[in-house]
Amino acid sequence: MRGTSADAYGKVRADAILAAQIPRAALKGVQWTRTDAFTILNEISSELLIRIAGTSKAFAPLNLKTEPEIAGLIDGVTSGN
Repeated sequence: MRGTSADAYGKVRADAILAAQIPRAALKGVQWTRTDAFTILNEISSELLIRIAGTSKAFAPLNLKTEPEIAGLIDGVTSGN
């Protein structure tokens, strides 16, 4: 998640830019200092959802309208409950 810029009312919201499921066993033996984070994530994730956009190939917010489970997680984290 990353925070957005404040809107006209000063409210900052969270955008999901990546969702992954990583089995604990997949973490064993990862060469953390020898490769980049994106490669590691691609290779150890059993499920990975990202959206890359623009010429800079930057992470873009996921479409939470099509990902209600992720939207629910973000609501739970950001609501303070």
